[in-house]
Amino acid sequence: LWTDTIMIGYFKNVSDVGIYNAALPTAQLMIVIPNSLVALFLPILTEMYAQKKTQMFGSLYKTVTKWIFGINLSLLIIFASFPKEILGIMFGKEYVVGSEVLVIVSVCYFVFYLFLTSNRILLTLEKTKTVFYITLVGALSNIVLNLFFIPSYGINGAAIATGISLLLMALLLLVSTYKVTKVFPFKYNYLKIASAAIISFFIIKWLKEFFTPKSIISLVIAALVSLSIYFVMLLIFKSFEKEDKEVIKSLKPKFLQ
Repeated sequence: LWTDTIMIGYFKNVSDVGIYNAALPTAQLMIVIPNSLVALFLPILTEMYAQKKTQMFGSLYKTVTKWIFGINLSLLIIFASFPKEILGIMFGKEYVVGSEVLVIVSVCYFVFYLFLTSNRILLTLEKTKTVFYITLVGALSNIVLNLFFIPSYGINGAAIATGISLLLMALLLLVSTYKVTKVFPFKYNYLKIASAAIISFFIIKWLKEFFTPKSIISLVIAALVSLSIYFVMLLIFKSFEKEDKEVIKSLKPKFLQ
């Protein structure tokens, strides 16, 4: 990702570099929950795979991916609903022009981090060359796409180039992990979660006409309200399944140690 900064600095100016480097790390906050979940469940997944408990492995793999999908959707809703407010309040009004960058990169990081579990599984199963080649493809494609997009579209072009590279890496991770495990991590329940998120987003956009965050406190309040609306929608759509409750039960001993 440093190639974005270097190439924006070469083709554009210092202010564009600063704006881009405010939006990009904000979107990268989406890695926090996936990293935590993978750290908790990867040893269990590895053990199940080693013991050839295929059904249990597949079920847990799908559940962890679903949790990443559902939780990071809540962050994506906030980033997509309040991009200008987030950058303006956190960094200053000069950074508001990076709001489109924040939305573009947030969407692409959302997709990419769905496959963080796939990445770690490949590494654990010693498929390190596969991960290397996928990363290399992502890095090279980002450089080539930056050459095309940055001169014409500036920081938005850099965001598009990075986004395409992340989506390409996500697709390669999905295919590579499927070849090894024969497990497709997605299921129909995702449609319920996605529907809940879409409705929540439009409700929040409507509420934004009456209340626009202008300080860090009001931004936190807006985020909490957004999360509450999303959670209610998840309940209405009955997005929680039996597997979710079983996984939560299995986690209790880990937190009580």
